[in-house]
Amino acid sequence: MRHSRLCAKKLLVYASRFPEHFHEAAGFGWTVPPAQFDWPSLVRAKEGEITRLEGLYTKTQVAAGVTLVKSRAVLDGPHHVRILSDGRRVRAKHILIATGGRPNRPETLKGVEHAITSN
Repeated sequence: MRHSRLCAKKLLVYASRFPEHFHEAAGFGWTVPPAQFDWPSLVRAKEGEITRLEGLYTKTQVAAGVTLVKSRAVLDGPHHVRILSDGRRVRAKHILIATGGRPNRPETLKGVEHAITSN
């Protein structure tokens, strides 16, 4: 599948443009059969791409000698964090805090009920 190398967000944007391209194709000599859209297939493709990218990021980090800890943690002094899942106190020269993000869907935005988020 060609989409397997697209990032998840780009996959959704790319997919959203197809109806316009199908409509314009006749002007360029193309005969396009009636198009059908399958939302579950798009969602599966997006999830597959996210899984693939997470695997690549993890592989790269592990190969670089990074120790991954998937847990909430708190800073507990210079060069120390306390891992909340098991209470360990960990010391490291460098600590990367990957906080992630949260989508913002302002309820006052007209049409927001039709929006989807990365969640």
